[in-house]
Amino acid sequence: MSPSLVGKISLLCAGIGASTWLGLGAVMNALADSTSSLPVYEWKEIARRRENFEAQPFRDELLKELATLFARFEIDPNRTKIGILASEEDSQAASAGSSKLPFGYAYLFIPEGIVLNYSLSRVTLKDGLENSNHIHPNAVDTVLTPPQRYELAHEVAHIALEHHTKRILATAGIIGWSVSIGPILLRKSRLSTRKATVIAATSTLPALLALRWLHRQHEWEADIKAGNSGYAWGGCVFWQSQVARRSPNENVPYYLRTHPYPHERFRLFRTLLADL
Repeated sequence: MSPSLVGKISLLCAGIGASTWLGLGAVMNALADSTSSLPVYEWKEIARRRENFEAQPFRDELLKELATLFARFEIDPNRTKIGILASEEDSQAASAGSSKLPFGYAYLFIPEGIVLNYSLSRVTLKDGLENSNHIHPNAVDTVLTPPQRYELAHEVAHIALEHHTKRILATAGIIGWSVSIGPILLRKSRLSTRKATVIAATSTLPALLALRWLHRQHEWEADIKAGNSGYAWGGCVFWQSQVARRSPNENVPYYLRTHPYPHERFRLFRTLLADL
């Protein structure tokens, strides 16, 4: 391979990498915005309303809880958006996006059962949300219970660990592989179109299983980070209740699951508590 060709390939790869780095944040924002049927609010707008003593869809007590979570996980709140999920299930909290990519925002979606968005709360004391880290993970005299606090901490851990960025890139890689492997085989070998298609489809299956494994691994990582950040007790109580309420679907093989079993996660938090 000639030096000039190597240089061109290197330049092309650098251009693709730079374009991906600059554009991925905006793409992830669009994906997150498109999945929400209820309004999403920038933290800066939330802080502005609070500063001006304006009513907003979030209880002030919840904002203090979120400020504590962001501080504990070292998340820049000004690069976050808070959304509301139309669900009464505490276990339906979710996250998306990235606060580290250019033009990107991290999204935290909170069930409306926690948000209580139909009960507007006005701030009565302007004590500031910056550098808030004063709510104990096991506190029981605030708007959140320890299990609810763990569930939000788990999602914030996903954000801190850049899991959503990694999943997007892994998914894009699998799609790229699926689209390109067939034409490559047809061009570089003497296989028929049918055989090339079969080989391409077969080779994609391990990649899809690896993606499922990656999802499960991210769930473990987020649980461990949340547990080591002080939320192990809430996690233990939460998953103990889920073990009693949920029965795993035996028709779905474990290697196809995106989340570990509830009893596995309960066992993890019992271990984390024992190590404290």
